[in-house]
Amino acid sequence: MTDNKARKEKIVNNFRKYCSVCDGLCCKKGVFSVFGWEMKDLPLAGKDFEISSQSGERGETKDIVMKDRCIFLGKNGGCVLPPGIRATDCITFPFYPKIRKTENGLEIECFYIHKECSFYDKAINDKNIIQDIKKYWEEIIKNVPAQEILDWVGQDAYWDDWYKNTVIVNY
Repeated sequence: MTDNKARKEKIVNNFRKYCSVCDGLCCKKGVFSVFGWEMKDLPLAGKDFEISSQSGERGETKDIVMKDRCIFLGKNGGCVLPPGIRATDCITFPFYPKIRKTENGLEIECFYIHKECSFYDKAINDKNIIQDIKKYWEEIIKNVPAQEILDWVGQDAYWDDWYKNTVIVNY
């Protein structure tokens, strides 16, 4: 997945024009999801970093609760983690894939953008970001077990409520 580390950096650089002015609102949203393989790279020393009791674990996927703000949010805003080890949820927010099972495995049906992001109306039209995120997720689908991806995406009623505040992205 080394290609995805480079893709993560590219996505972060493309988002910088939006993220640099919002004061890390998504880093204060409360919960983010992490693939099991991403947990190995995250330093979990912070006492404000815990597995969520809100929605718990879904297979290898963990939901991480932030108390007030993410422990990786720097004092002057921005993530202190290098892009290569940031969680997929953090890298691709406010975009999320809708994944479906097919005879040949998994495929991306579409992407959603969450309106919680202050810049969703600009990001939804940013073709560079959308294409980079699409390539990133295509690589994830090729290299991560299908069940882990389905666990990350989630299938319960909690997610139905989440999707009510999203818009489908055309790409």
